[in-house]
Amino acid sequence: MKTLVAVALLFATSASAETIRATVKDHYKLQNVETPITQTYCSQKNAGQGALEGMIIGGLLGKGITGEDQGAAAGAVLGGVIGADKAGRRCWEETTYVTERSDVYSHSTITFTQDGQTYTIDFYK
Repeated sequence: MKTLVAVALLFATSASAETIRATVKDHYKLQNVETPITQTYCSQKNAGQGALEGMIIGGLLGKGITGEDQGAAAGAVLGGVIGADKAGRRCWEETTYVTERSDVYSHSTITFTQDGQTYTIDFYK
């Protein structure tokens, strides 16, 4: 809590200044605050594994398109080369949120007395 001493003409009916003691109080409210946490994950795919998968898929496609064993062999070779080339490091990001209850500033009040009457005023910083 803060105490202020101010010289002012607040609510004064006379032209003379008077000393006013005022108290300022900050108010807080409990609120959920979400904090994002972003993490990067990477995986390394084996080139041999990629080649094998490419050969299988390429062989099946080559046989299906041409209907011949030579098409299957050509598809397997081509699929193996493409599969080995596509294998490698792959990275991606995932964001999760952590929720915490926290006191967050709401507003302030100033209270002062003048001419025997107490006044309270809300204000926002």
